[in-house]
Amino acid sequence: MSAMKRRLSWLLALPLALIGSQAGHELGYRLAVPSPHERAHLLERTGHAYLEYAPLAVGAALAVLAVGFLWLVARLARGDAGAARMPVALALLLPPLVFVCQEHVERYLHHHAVPWETLVQPAVLAGLVVQLPAALFAAFLTHHLTRLAERVARSLAPPPATRPAERALWPQVAAETPRLPVLALGYAGRGPPSSS
Repeated sequence: MSAMKRRLSWLLALPLALIGSQAGHELGYRLAVPSPHERAHLLERTGHAYLEYAPLAVGAALAVLAVGFLWLVARLARGDAGAARMPVALALLLPPLVFVCQEHVERYLHHHAVPWETLVQPAVLAGLVVQLPAALFAAFLTHHLTRLAERVARSLAPPPATRPAERALWPQVAAETPRLPVLALGYAGRGPPSSS
């Protein structure tokens, strides 16, 4: 896959992974800690205070997704048929991977250390479980976005150039072949005289 095609894949997959990660944070922490007061305390204690800006991050991710979609349409309209090849594994693995990395980075920035028990905390486990349907949805959405981009590109692409009819060097005329006289074929024109 060329570098341009990889960039197109990332422009579709990464925003969906970030949106899935935010959904995982929201749902995972709600499932693990139902009390809003306790949940707010846990989020602040684990370095999640920035989540109040999550709608802004989701909006930015959607903007990047829109740019990636339009770029894909433009590439496909120009005839780059391979631009829409998106590895399904990338779309499936990216949301859980982004979620796990984000959890570790948040704790590192808040505590200045990487607590390895992060993955076994109930809120993180619940968020990771939520990433499975988020990953399936991201793969589904990526697949359908690329198909939609192909349809839009086909409708925008100029019609294929038709080649003018090739002219023959010599005009072909349907003509009958002339009949050759019988004598020219070496046969006598008349039969022998009858003997009667």
